[in-house]
Amino acid sequence: LSPRSSRLRARGDVASLRRRFCTAMSGLLQACAACAGLYFTAVLVVVLPNFTRLFALRFGRAHRVAGVVHLSVLLLGMVDLSVRLLPWLLPFVTTPPLDIRNYSIYGLKLNAFAVYDLVLGVSGILLTYTAATDFGIPKARLRNAASGALDANQTVTREEITEHLFYQILNVSQVVYLRYVYVVGEVFGTKGVVAALLATSSVWLARSIFPTNRFSDNYNRRVLASRLSTSERHGNGTTNATSADLRAFTSFMYRLKKYQYVFLKHVLQHGLNIGVAMESVLRLTFTDSEIANAPAPLVDCVQFRLYWLCVNSAFVFEFFMQTLVKKRMLKQRIMLGANVFLMLTSSMAVFFVLKQTHFPASIVSLALNFLKPGRELRNVLVALAVAVTLESTSVGTEGWPVGTTAALLLCAAPATAVEKRARALGVRARRRI
Repeated sequence: LSPRSSRLRARGDVASLRRRFCTAMSGLLQACAACAGLYFTAVLVVVLPNFTRLFALRFGRAHRVAGVVHLSVLLLGMVDLSVRLLPWLLPFVTTPPLDIRNYSIYGLKLNAFAVYDLVLGVSGILLTYTAATDFGIPKARLRNAASGALDANQTVTREEITEHLFYQILNVSQVVYLRYVYVVGEVFGTKGVVAALLATSSVWLARSIFPTNRFSDNYNRRVLASRLSTSERHGNGTTNATSADLRAFTSFMYRLKKYQYVFLKHVLQHGLNIGVAMESVLRLTFTDSEIANAPAPLVDCVQFRLYWLCVNSAFVFEFFMQTLVKKRMLKQRIMLGANVFLMLTSSMAVFFVLKQTHFPASIVSLALNFLKPGRELRNVLVALAVAVTLESTSVGTEGWPVGTTAALLLCAAPATAVEKRARALGVRARRRI
């Protein structure tokens, strides 16, 4: 073959590989959507026959109403994804419920997805808050041998629910950032992008106000044995302790959830936020034609919609499933199997978001967290400085002003001092509460 024929053949092979990869990813996306739809169907099969018992009683009415609203919002998102990705599943619905239509209110750009994300976040916050106020039992009144989320004989404490409230707030902060950081960049430039990133990361300053429940306490045998013996000494009263907490499978699930949490925090939060910030600054260098041909923002892509639905579902269904077990509407082994299924589905959805994350920044954030936990704002500043340095060496300094890296690193020390002060104030406020 001539050199020209070899080059053409090589290009053809590359194009063929790309087509195969796109086909495989499209199939994975549809499979993930089908799994999510199957999970929601299973939930409805259990919930609908018991709707009155779950949502119509007077006691804890605020939480029951919030539960109906949040479940309805999640189902709306699932129907929208089914119409977009699995049209054969709902052939009678031709238009997605969340069809993208742009609106402008006082200069703020909105579409159906933006409104949906806001409603989903607020309903999740209200659901968690009402759960703590209506049904939360203080940890001091219980003698749990482990967390109550995965064991039918344990009870979820008010402290666990309150901690969960923080992450619901963090979700709202992140999705607002991911949607509007591009707009902030267009108006305020690079400084606006950095300020938006730091504002989103500053939510972590309030972390010490909320209780902390360690995942390791649920699979550390020494801790479990200590709690178990304490529970047995206090008798049966308010105690729900059981040696079943030492089962290997439940311990494995808690260990897996810890690794998922670490991945979520450093890759899908800090890494994704920094990756989107880098892309926002890069867009500032685009010409009008390049902007017109640029892909849609991440939050409007169907891949992100699926990921965000799975994440928000996983945040609440773990507790809801335990409620179904407590009310004898679901067996324990089925609940554990459903949790595993939802974890696998969420993990599948993550693949479509990873391309937007900045992996070196994620690694830096993770390494700094191991050195000194509880310094998220400092970690983000240092990780962003690393990302800017790497970007400058690979594509030049276009978009980032000279001295950005040095400025970010100089801000790390004041950020650490602010975090220390915020932590002390948060601990003091939590004691008062």
